[in-house]
Amino acid sequence: MPFFKTQNKFCQAGTSYWFSSGYEPEAYDLFARMSMTPSTELKRLISLTIKRLKGADIWNYLDCYQSYNLHTSQASLLNWKQDKYNATIINSPTWQKYVGFTGDGLTNYINTGFNPYNTGALFSQNNALFGVTTTGSDITYGAHGVRAPYVPNYNTWIARASFNMYFALNSGWTNIFSNYFNKHIVLERNNSTSFTLYVDKDSSTRNIGTTEVLNYNLYVLAENNIGNAENLSTETAKQFFVGNYLGASKVEEFQDIINNFNYHVQFIRK
Repeated sequence: MPFFKTQNKFCQAGTSYWFSSGYEPEAYDLFARMSMTPSTELKRLISLTIKRLKGADIWNYLDCYQSYNLHTSQASLLNWKQDKYNATIINSPTWQKYVGFTGDGLTNYINTGFNPYNTGALFSQNNALFGVTTTGSDITYGAHGVRAPYVPNYNTWIARASFNMYFALNSGWTNIFSNYFNKHIVLERNNSTSFTLYVDKDSSTRNIGTTEVLNYNLYVLAENNIGNAENLSTETAKQFFVGNYLGASKVEEFQDIINNFNYHVQFIRK
């Protein structure tokens, strides 16, 4: 007996028996925006990742989730959450299939397309999540975020120099005397007086009041004021995400979900 399809569900003609094709509705929307159809294996992995983000009650807290390690560079720049805040590349950062983008911090980087000043976003001055997943080595520098041009205000920012890591979230900057690579770096806040830094699952709270949200797009692998050594990045970016405050347990689960995706995407056969 024949079947007919409505979005991601099928019904056997002449019956009332419905069953799912196996992909999340949001995954279908994402696949439709890709210029090249991903393999069935990658479709399943993307859909499963979305399902896990929804099941963990993380999906609805995100404005933007970009995974730079898909099957094409075009697909890698798309926002999974909605057809808005899609990224563009500035000049020619190196892209490697199932690995990610690598920039030079000066001329080759990613404009995420997300402007934290957008009042329609979930991200707000006192309720914010901002993070990246990157790989690199101890001799490289890393910078992600936004800094008002020629103004010493890091505001929403992650920067790693040879002996320090600088960071800020809708605030003035602070730093720690250490350097981290091959990590998830996440900043979030749910109040006007402090924010939390996560390096993987290690967290620390910084008592710094908020400043106004800047009206500039966020960048990955560079920022929009070129110059100082800590502003350069020769790392490889795998994910970028922003949205509402999640809290420690959800941040940790979020990292586990991302780790699972990054592990399995390496073994996609085509």
